[in-house]
Amino acid sequence: YGEEYSFITTPLFSGSGTEAVPYQVSNLDELRFLSEHSVYWDSYFIQTANIDATDTQNWNSGAGFAPIGNSSNYFSGDYDGQGYSIDGLFINRPSSDNVGLFGSIDSADIYDLGLTSVNITGDEYVGALVGDNSESSVNNCSSTGSVSGEVSIGGLVGSTYYSSVNYSYSTGNVNGNEYVGGLVGENDNSPISDCYSTGSVDGGNCTGGLVGYNQDSSPISNSYSTGNVSGDLYVGGLVGDTFQDCSVTNCFSTGNVDGNEFIAGLLGVNESGCTIVNCFSTGNVSGDADLGGLVSINYGTVTASFWDTETSGQSTSAGGSGKTTSEMITQSTFTDVSWDFVYETANGTVDIWTMNGFDNLGYPFFTGNNLAPVLVTTIASSITGHTASSGGEILDSGQTAITTRGVCWSTSANPTLLDNFTENGTGSGTFISDLTNLSSSTTYYYRAYATNSIGTGYGDE
Repeated sequence: YGEEYSFITTPLFSGSGTEAVPYQVSNLDELRFLSEHSVYWDSYFIQTANIDATDTQNWNSGAGFAPIGNSSNYFSGDYDGQGYSIDGLFINRPSSDNVGLFGSIDSADIYDLGLTSVNITGDEYVGALVGDNSESSVNNCSSTGSVSGEVSIGGLVGSTYYSSVNYSYSTGNVNGNEYVGGLVGENDNSPISDCYSTGSVDGGNCTGGLVGYNQDSSPISNSYSTGNVSGDLYVGGLVGDTFQDCSVTNCFSTGNVDGNEFIAGLLGVNESGCTIVNCFSTGNVSGDADLGGLVSINYGTVTASFWDTETSGQSTSAGGSGKTTSEMITQSTFTDVSWDFVYETANGTVDIWTMNGFDNLGYPFFTGNNLAPVLVTTIASSITGHTASSGGEILDSGQTAITTRGVCWSTSANPTLLDNFTENGTGSGTFISDLTNLSSSTTYYYRAYATNSIGTGYGDE
């Protein structure tokens, strides 16, 4: 033999892989090249276009996309989605661990990326975006579709360890056996903040609407879940089980919860050293034994937290205070125990919470989360004695699709859908409405509205 040499093939994507000149991923071929060439897994990347990944269902004899990173060779780079999406990602590897767009990451940063209509199946550590997340950060990412597996299964991330997940969400359905969560399956020594999940979650032990199993000094804050949750043991609308010095602060859940034993509206089991502060739940709770409106079993502390005794069907809880629906949609119930709301300063000026009688079915919600659509009203024109035209522009659809929109009006200020209103289609963008049957020489107040599955937003009057 002659002398041995080595070479690295030229990457399919452009760029240098540095922070200043990252590699550019603009199509499915380039994404596939990244997944199949581990030599680039410690580099910087930016996504420069939306990517249609539906063809991945035809790859690898039905196994689909090969995850970026694995247990022996992590992705340790930086991936900036720049607000773009990857649609239709398909992975069918039911005997494999560490399954997701990124299978395993360590010392990595992934941000500003959306995954839509995923169909992902694995064994352990399975998530739409990341299967196993170690000492890394996930920020401003999202997923829709379905994720399934056995252990540590999450709608966005399967498992986190000394990492963080912030400003992210999942609306997909999640199915697993143990440590199953709508957003994160198993969360260890990792903060989660400003996140939500809305899909249904079906699991076994330690199943939660947002997080299945939360352990070892992992704080969850300013987050919520709305999907229905079902499981076997330790099942909660938000978290299934929280263990060893964890905290759940400024959170809520509204989905129905069903299981066998240790079932509750917010948190199945709150272990010793763990705290629940400024939280509430409203979903129906059902099961065979050890049920709780807010918490089933509590060895920690619960402060200034509530559950709806009417909607939950539960009159008792291991922690928290039970309130009627009327009390739960009354702001003083919460401000009296120091919840920080807008338009009050006695409890602080961060303004974490708000309520308006419509959004979130009248219950509190976060000022930073646009649950309902955000829009502006178009100034009225073509005014006659009996008709006028107005409309609106949708600035933010909220967190689900707009199902109806139009203009409401009244002879009294702040008109709502309880008054006169038009219906002008669905979706975002601009629209025009015709206001009819008006009385001449009369002052009318009007504003645009838009409704999604969570609530109704109104434009300026």
